[in-house]
Amino acid sequence: MYFKLQTLHMCRNVITAVEARNFPPLETFPISQRVTFSFFVGRLALYKEEYDKADERLTYTLRNIPPQYVKSKRMVLESLIPIRLLRGQVPSETLLRRYNLDPAFAELTRAYKVGNVGKFAQILDEKSIAFMRTGLFLVFEKVKSLVVRTLFKRVHEIRGKGARADLGDFLVAMKAAGCECDMDDLECTLANLVYENRVKCYIAHDKRMAVLSKADPFPAVRKAPQ
Repeated sequence: MYFKLQTLHMCRNVITAVEARNFPPLETFPISQRVTFSFFVGRLALYKEEYDKADERLTYTLRNIPPQYVKSKRMVLESLIPIRLLRGQVPSETLLRRYNLDPAFAELTRAYKVGNVGKFAQILDEKSIAFMRTGLFLVFEKVKSLVVRTLFKRVHEIRGKGARADLGDFLVAMKAAGCECDMDDLECTLANLVYENRVKCYIAHDKRMAVLSKADPFPAVRKAPQ
């Protein structure tokens, strides 16, 4: 009810009451009620950008929904997939088809895998209203930085994996991918990736160059930024 009324701040009262020591243990309730509670706690954590908690709760929900309830599983996956993308975990095409997810999820996933920044931004723009209603827009905005990371990594590999990366090459690749940006935008995006430990480098502004770490310049994406 609170989600439909867009009064999410009221959810805290319910959760506090359920988690109180004088409240009966959740294990004493039917599994259907525990799963429902876990789903909405996970959704609330998603809105609050508490991605670890959201992942934990939504994963529990998904695992405990009976297989025949495909629609319910699809609702959970719609929230869980962008969180997993933040962790570098890409859903398979088979999974997306099995639960008949919106085609936008498949398109976003493909763009994510190859670093197609322009396509990712286009789909996100087209679905912006729907994603805002479900609280997914901000998560996908965070995912977009990883799409940029993928493109940066591909350009770096094509150029020979040297310690120095010409930001001009990267800017050309961004524009070729359909992304409208200038050098300042690019440096800002790269600085955010460095801050989030998605890329290990420092930016030489005067030379328009990124100097990458010799040891693992592109750390594995395993953790969502909080």
